Amino acid sequence: MTNMIELIGIGFLVVNLILMVWIILWRKFFSAEGLGMAFLLLMVASDAFGLLMIYILNPSLADVKSELQLRFLPNIVLTIGLLSFFVGLLISDPNRRKNLRYDLSGKSKKIRQKIIATGYFLAFLGLSMKLFVLYSAGFRSIGAFFSGMYMYQAQITQGEFMHIGLNISILGLSLLVAVYNDKIIKQIFFILAIILISFIFSLSKSGIIAALIILFFTIHVFNKEAFRRFFKPLPLIILFIIFLIGLGVKTQIKYEILSEGRAISFSKETILNTSLSVIGRRLGPFGLYRGYSFMVNRLVETPSLFFGKKIMESTITGWIPRFFWPDKPSPPFHARGDLTNEDSSIDIYANVAPTFAGFAFADAGYFSLIPYLLMGGFVLGLIRRTVTTKSKYLFPFVLVYIFFSTQMSGSLSETGFLNLFYYITLSAALFLAVFMFLGLCNLFKTSISSVLRNGWSTEITNVS
Repeated sequence: MTNMIELIGIGFLVVNLILMVWIILWRKFFSAEGLGMAFLLLMVASDAFGLLMIYILNPSLADVKSELQLRFLPNIVLTIGLLSFFVGLLISDPNRRKNLRYDLSGKSKKIRQKIIATGYFLAFLGLSMKLFVLYSAGFRSIGAFFSGMYMYQAQITQGEFMHIGLNISILGLSLLVAVYNDKIIKQIFFILAIILISFIFSLSKSGIIAALIILFFTIHVFNKEAFRRFFKPLPLIILFIIFLIGLGVKTQIKYEILSEGRAISFSKETILNTSLSVIGRRLGPFGLYRGYSFMVNRLVETPSLFFGKKIMESTITGWIPRFFWPDKPSPPFHARGDLTNEDSSIDIYANVAPTFAGFAFADAGYFSLIPYLLMGGFVLGLIRRTVTTKSKYLFPFVLVYIFFSTQMSGSLSETGFLNLFYYITLSAALFLAVFMFLGLCNLFKTSISSVLRNGWSTEITNVS
């Protein structure tokens, strides 16, 4: 009987992998749902591959049979969740979509100049937002920020949305990389700037990889030639090494090495071990998928642990800033290590990641799993269809969809649709800002042209 359960569980695992690959191929990689499924695929596949390697190379490291039994029900839950998500996408946007494109090579000099101006505007706007919120929090130097980063992130109560300014700035710089295709020195300069500000100002240990996702998504949409230039083995290896170094150093910084007066270790062993340890807590057989498996089993075994309506309520109200709602409840998965950790230990400052299906299952089991993910798929499909229709005419639609996709995709794999309306609201605000900026640029240019024409006419009249 035990062997049969393990085989059925493996069968559902294979079905899940096929479903995720199918959705990626159908919706394409460079979309909110495609990129989100790619992250989820990486999570699930690395978990399965890790267990396989343990079984082959080091069986004493973990009881693989017990681990497979642990994942039996969660694999079934994920299958149902993926099918619900697929149906939601199918209802709102049944057509097979190509990757979004806005080829700059065919645009006029006038349009390219506007795009360059928009890139600088977003870079300045986003960085100003980030610096303002850090200054408002009392940080007066980079060292002070590094020393207090962990506790600050754990206790943020105001200005949360301002931190997204960093990603807005990265989006602007990525746009400049795409538009300056014939100036490789400028492209490299902007890429280095992206890496530097993401390392310094990101509250996340893996801020560099998030920044690189924005970069490659942007240049893929706007400049396929630039994408091919940098999406090659050598540049990717260099960027991966930079990411590992940044992850190893930032992890040491974040967990109060500086505040405790200890020096950062730059030895290869420390950097590599620290980086692999952080990656292992998200991917592989001891990562997020294992935590999700513990959560599903514990919820089923103890129904009183189900959240009721808290997940849906948080999803709907999550976009409201604390400035307008001072008593806004904490996120539902805040300090819930009792659900996801093997020993049920709780970090009172941490938000746990329920993952794609766990987010929907946590409210009421299958009764919330199916409708939540079906509606989430419906909304993402509707957004994709709208952007695809409008993108041929409006540059802001394309730019804002890149922003939405890069933010939502990582969230989709780790927290499901918990932040859906939050990112929709931020994307709408960004669209308005870009639209207004371009409108002001047009107005300013028209006014200058009018003044010059009138001045020239007056001068000719006077001469006559």
